[in-house]
Amino acid sequence: SLMSHVSLFAASITWGTDIAINDPAGSPISTGTAFLYMYQEGSGSVPTFTNGAWNTAGAQFIASLALPSLQYDGTPVPGMVAATSSVAYETDYKTEGYKYVMIITTGNATDLGDITAGYYLVSDSIDLTHGGYPVGQPENSSGYVLFTQDQLSGWQKIVPEPTALTLLALGVAGVALRRRIR
Repeated sequence: SLMSHVSLFAASITWGTDIAINDPAGSPISTGTAFLYMYQEGSGSVPTFTNGAWNTAGAQFIASLALPSLQYDGTPVPGMVAATSSVAYETDYKTEGYKYVMIITTGNATDLGDITAGYYLVSDSIDLTHGGYPVGQPENSSGYVLFTQDQLSGWQKIVPEPTALTLLALGVAGVALRRRIR
């Protein structure tokens, strides 16, 4: 029999916050999703929510994580984000000229595009701290992205696109008219 072996260089990015994240009401967030994105300075951009949809064209998705993610003795600790994500080194793990951004949402989904209601916040962009291995030696390398209190603020409400609101209004008007005719 013929056997082949494929070796992939892998790295890990440890990411999260150094503080508990509070929801829009001021309590440690008890449900939601954190998303980690990377973009190239000068040619990429931070993901944005405009006209009722997420625009992630200028950024590369790295990982998502259901919140709360940190546990103490098997009990979730509200508000905490702590994860280590394995990534393909050559395509996803970059240091020079790249920035990292975390998006926190109050909705639960593995794809940012599926978050269409609730609230979100976008962190400041920060650099990846390399874990001590030169960029030319990807084996067993790791990096860290730790967002601090100063880099996480400003919850924003997700507002549906105007077309969706128009369709909703027409539906409500139709139900009202139908009840009135009866």
